[in-house]
Amino acid sequence: MKRIIYAAILIFFTMLCYAQSTPEAFLGLLPAVPTIDCGTESSRQTEAITAFQSQINTTREKLSDAIRVEKQKNKNTKLSERVKREASAQSGLTESELERVSNKKSSSSERERLTNKSVQNQTGFSMDEMQQVKSMSKADRQKWAMNNYGKVMEKEQQKAEDTKQYQTSNASLGELGVEQQKLAVNLRHHRERLDRMKNELETAASQQSVILENKIKEIKRKYENVNDGEGATAEDMRKLRERNKLIRDAKIEYCSKLTPLNINYLIHYEAALKENILPDLKRSEDINYQIQRQTYSKAELSCFDRLRAIEDYTSALSKAFNFYMSVNKE
Repeated sequence: MKRIIYAAILIFFTMLCYAQSTPEAFLGLLPAVPTIDCGTESSRQTEAITAFQSQINTTREKLSDAIRVEKQKNKNTKLSERVKREASAQSGLTESELERVSNKKSSSSERERLTNKSVQNQTGFSMDEMQQVKSMSKADRQKWAMNNYGKVMEKEQQKAEDTKQYQTSNASLGELGVEQQKLAVNLRHHRERLDRMKNELETAASQQSVILENKIKEIKRKYENVNDGEGATAEDMRKLRERNKLIRDAKIEYCSKLTPLNINYLIHYEAALKENILPDLKRSEDINYQIQRQTYSKAELSCFDRLRAIEDYTSALSKAFNFYMSVNKE
């Protein structure tokens, strides 16, 4: 029964990714970027943090399941017959010979023989002849080129004719590749901008941690001789309350300087994800699918990249309360 249920879950997540909204739906399962009051009493804030993290963990588990399914797609793919025929036409080798020359288990002599045959078919010259040309002087190479110009052009024309039927398809793949590169540049731009914000936050956090540590040390040193045990006077108790308030204020100040930076980073992260990163990744996934359909015998549309992008955002969102410090009433 468990196997049947698990199989049903896998099918469900597989089907989900055929709908454009699927990864975005996972994004909708996450809690909103929270509003954090650094002066909130720890008992109340703990409840909010627990509920927040619980929602994130539940979504993260579902994301992991979906990512696991998507990761298995397009594994162990085989080249399509069209690609095999084109490679054969370009190399002058049969499909069987191409398999042998790319097989590491083939003997070196066999691979060398087939490589030499391919060079001969494509250029009209053997590997030995080509090596001899490389060792010639510049003047001799020019003379050799003039003498063999007709033979070279004949081979080029023959190769162009043999591969003519694949030109339209290759032009289409080339256009898709150019678009994919543009998308990669856009994605890198948005991610670098977010990385800069994250680095600035981490730098500020490092500085404020040192400031807070020094403040608390100084406060404790100032009140270290105050009696907080048996025999404590009313004046001792007043000083202890004063000490605790100073420590509380230092913690709130630390939180108040860093939390707005963190929340601002998360707000920008979420906006970039929705408006730029996910749409660009969706188009990139579509392009990958089109390329794979022309390259491999079998291809499946995958939303792996978008799910991983949301998983990364989930990790960042889970740190929303990182700079809140436990404080009690004055």
